[in-house]
Amino acid sequence: MTLTLAAPRRAWQLWRGPLQQACYYGLGIVLMKGLSLFMLPVFTAYLVPAEYGRLEVVLALSSLCGLLIGFGLSEALYRYAGLASSQAERLGVLRNVFSLSLLLGVCFGLPLLVMAEYIAAWLPGQASALEVRLLLLSVTLEGCIGIPLAWLRMCDRASQFFWLTIGKVSVQALLTLYFLDSGLGVTGVLLAGALSALLLASWLLFDCWRQFGLGLEWRRIPELLSYGGPMMISGFAGFVLAGLDRFWLAAELGEAGMAPYALACKLALACGILMQPFALWWYPRRFTLLQEANGRQRAAQLAVLGSAWALLVSGAVGLVAPLLILWLTPSDYHQAIVLLPWLMLAMACKHLAELLNLGCYVDRNSQLQMHINLATALLAVFAYMLWIAPYGVLGALWAMLLCYALRLLLFFVLSQRRLYLPYRMLPLLLAALLAVLMVLGGQWLAAGPGL
Repeated sequence: MTLTLAAPRRAWQLWRGPLQQACYYGLGIVLMKGLSLFMLPVFTAYLVPAEYGRLEVVLALSSLCGLLIGFGLSEALYRYAGLASSQAERLGVLRNVFSLSLLLGVCFGLPLLVMAEYIAAWLPGQASALEVRLLLLSVTLEGCIGIPLAWLRMCDRASQFFWLTIGKVSVQALLTLYFLDSGLGVTGVLLAGALSALLLASWLLFDCWRQFGLGLEWRRIPELLSYGGPMMISGFAGFVLAGLDRFWLAAELGEAGMAPYALACKLALACGILMQPFALWWYPRRFTLLQEANGRQRAAQLAVLGSAWALLVSGAVGLVAPLLILWLTPSDYHQAIVLLPWLMLAMACKHLAELLNLGCYVDRNSQLQMHINLATALLAVFAYMLWIAPYGVLGALWAMLLCYALRLLLFFVLSQRRLYLPYRMLPLLLAALLAVLMVLGGQWLAAGPGL
C-alpha cells in the first residue's frame, strides 16, 4: 500500500503549490477581468445595441492606450527580476520598473487626456470627449496597478492579490449598477471604472512607497525599454488582431450593426479569463523554472497542461455561451450565437501560441516575438481590407482565425528551434477533440426546440 500511494503523494506535492496559487489567482482575476462578463445582462438591459457598440469601441481604445503607457514593463519585470541572483537585485529591478512605469504614465497619460476631444472625433461612432477622458484616466493609472500586481504574482502572494482585486471589482460593480440605474448610460460605466481604478492605484502607490520606496537609476532605463519596447510593439500587433476589428466594423456597419459581434467577442474573452489562474502563475515563473533541476522536462509538462486546459476552456465556453445569449440578452443580440464557433477556434490558437513559445523568450531581447506578431498583424490588416467590406462580420472572423493559426505555427516552430522542449502531443489531441464536440453541442442546444 505504501508503494501504491507513493506516486500520488509525490504528484500531489509537485502540483500542490501551483494549484493553490492558481485558485487564488483564478478567483481574483475572474472577478476583476470577468466583471464585464458578469455585467453583460445588465449592460444589454440598460444599453440599446448602438450604445453597447459605442461602449465596445471606447473600451477597444483602452487596450491601445494601455499598451503605450504600459510599454511592456511587466514583461521586463518578469525577465530581469526572475533571473536576478539575489533578493536585493530583484528589489532593485522592481523599484526601477515601478518608478519608470509612473514616469511613463505621466508622460503619455496627461497628453492623451488633453487630446480627448480630438480622439473622440477620430473614433468611429458617437463617443463623447467626457467618455474618452474617463477611459484614459483609468488607463493612465495602470502604472500604479499593473506592476505591483505583477510583483505579487512573482512572490506567490496570491491571497493579497485576491483581496486587492476583489475590492476593486466590488466597488466598480456597485458603482456601475448605481450609475446605470441613474440613467448615465455609457458614461456611468466608464465613470465607475475610473473611480475604482483611482482607489486601487492610490492604495498600491502608498504600499509600494512604504515597502521599497521609489527610485529610478537612469542607466537602467535603456535596458528596460529595450526589452519592453518590442513587447509593446508585439502588443500593438495583438491589438490589430483583436481590437482593430471593432473600429473597422463600427465604421462599416455602424455601432448597432457591430453590437452582436462585440457581444460574441466579449463572451469569447471568458476563455482568457478562465486561463488566468494558470497563466498568472506560469508567466512570472517560467524563466526561473528553467534554471531548476530537470527544468526543461517540467516546463514542457506545465506547458502541455496549460495548453490542454486552454482547449477544454474554449470548448466549455462554446458549449455554454450560446445558451447564455439566449437566456440573458434581448433578441437583438442573438445573432452572436452563430459567430461563437469561429471565435472559439481563434481563441484556442491564440492561447496555444502563448503557451508553446518559451524558446522565443529566453534571449536577452524580444525581437523574435516582435517580428512574428508584426508579420501576423500586417496580414490581419490586409485581410480586413479585403474581407470586411464585402463579408462584414464573417470577413473579420476569417481574418482573425487565419492570423492566429499562422501565429501559432510560427511561435511553435521557432520556439522549438531555439529551445527544444519535450512536449507530449497526445493529451493536446484528445483535448482538442473534446473541445470540438462541446462547441458543436452548444450550437445544437441553442438551435433546439423550445429554446
